[in-house]
Amino acid sequence: MHAALARASRLIIRARDERTLFTESCRIVAETVGVKVAVVLLRADRGAVIAASAGPARALFAGVALTPHDDPDVMQSPSREAIVSGRSVVCNDFATDPRTRPWVGRMAPQGIAAMAALPIRRGGAVIGSFSLYVDRVGAFDAELVALLEDLADDLSFALDAIDGEARRERAEREVGAACERLRRLFDVLPVAVT
Repeated sequence: MHAALARASRLIIRARDERTLFTESCRIVAETVGVKVAVVLLRADRGAVIAASAGPARALFAGVALTPHDDPDVMQSPSREAIVSGRSVVCNDFATDPRTRPWVGRMAPQGIAAMAALPIRRGGAVIGSFSLYVDRVGAFDAELVALLEDLADDLSFALDAIDGEARRERAEREVGAACERLRRLFDVLPVAVT
């Protein structure tokens, strides 16, 4: 896991957009931690959308309406709980946890035995979850959850940095445009010759 955090930290320093940040974070966790499925879910108007994934996430969630009003199973989703509560949610035995019971039939054939959903923040507000699915009951011990929470916090920090960079670039463009307007104004003003 420490290798995943180190790789993720390097990614966070280089990431310039959220799509790359999310996609690569999912890939890194899947490759280095043994996560079968990693998914970034972001809040949408009436539910959530899959923003990035690694592993067979798209197949696992195919046909599932990620809007709570359309699918009551989504209302019981640990990922939704993490988004709504702003706290990490761990289900160390997917088959017996009441919060995951509606999902067992979909996940068990893929070997999913446990999951953790960690909130992702932007500007302090929870905007989604980083959900990780593994094939081992009890996989998420306190140490691993703490490391994963650090990773989710790093993702949140990176999003804030991306937003800050976008604001800086926008301000530079605005200053450049204002300078250009002033230059044009001075170019057309009559100049007194003495």
